[in-house]
Amino acid sequence: MKRKIIQIANSTYLVSLPKKWCISNNIKKGDEIDVKEEGNHIIVSTEGRKVEVSIEIDLTDLDRTSLLYIIRALYKKGYDEIKINFNNPTTIHFRKNKKLNVITLIHDEATRLPGMEVIQQKENYCILKAISDTSSSDLDVILNRIFGLFLDAYSDLLEGAANNNRTLLETLKEKHDTITKFLNYSRRFLNKNPEKKTYYLSNTLTQLDNIIDIINISARNFIGFNKKISEKTLGLLKKMKRIFELSMSLFRKFDKKNLIELSKCKVEIDKNISKIGKTIPYDELNLLLTMKSSLKILQCLTEDILMKHY
Repeated sequence: MKRKIIQIANSTYLVSLPKKWCISNNIKKGDEIDVKEEGNHIIVSTEGRKVEVSIEIDLTDLDRTSLLYIIRALYKKGYDEIKINFNNPTTIHFRKNKKLNVITLIHDEATRLPGMEVIQQKENYCILKAISDTSSSDLDVILNRIFGLFLDAYSDLLEGAANNNRTLLETLKEKHDTITKFLNYSRRFLNKNPEKKTYYLSNTLTQLDNIIDIINISARNFIGFNKKISEKTLGLLKKMKRIFELSMSLFRKFDKKNLIELSKCKVEIDKNISKIGKTIPYDELNLLLTMKSSLKILQCLTEDILMKHY
């Protein structure tokens, strides 16, 4: 965009800032911004200027899951202070068909939102506040940690399913929550730093969030199945794990051989599920199909990962 220079007296030159940029960065009259000279360029930024953004919201009568979704969305969007009003001290958990305490739910959710703490609570409201903020230097480390946790979670799912190890399968809920916490942190960073946001990374976080939910649901289903799975099913699950490993490897470093192997593995899984579908118990087939749905997500994830390298 172009701007005309305005001259005041004989020594001062002024140029206007785009209104949309000022609004999105909460720039007001009297605020200070950074101006940096680089050759024939001048860079105007809000670097070093911390602006806290707050919101007040009424979550009365929402069910447990909807309530948590909204709190999580506000955290990811970058709000520094969230006041939550509610007139009813309890809410319904549809899956468990039971009433839960709203304050307890908010405290539990805060543990999944890095840097966010409950600083005040009353009978009908609660305030969450960010006491520490996200850092760009941490983001790459956290993303690598997320991928490592994914492989750990899938390995536990395989071992638990192969040996009907209910204790190990039950621990996947904690791994799910830990990964979700790191994903929330990463999404918050991108939303608070839009100049660093890239499509592929934002979408990668969304796809990973979907996949860990599928792994968590599969673990819950395996617990309900309550028996060892067949060698045929276990073999296919191991092949699916290999696709996860290849995807994670591609994120760190592009390798043509890994990309080809990933494509080949997916075709083999599709063919084998169709081949053994009528020879294994229905519960096993249902579990395989649930996990197979993650492969389509991984395909989208792979495309985003390739965008990172080109």
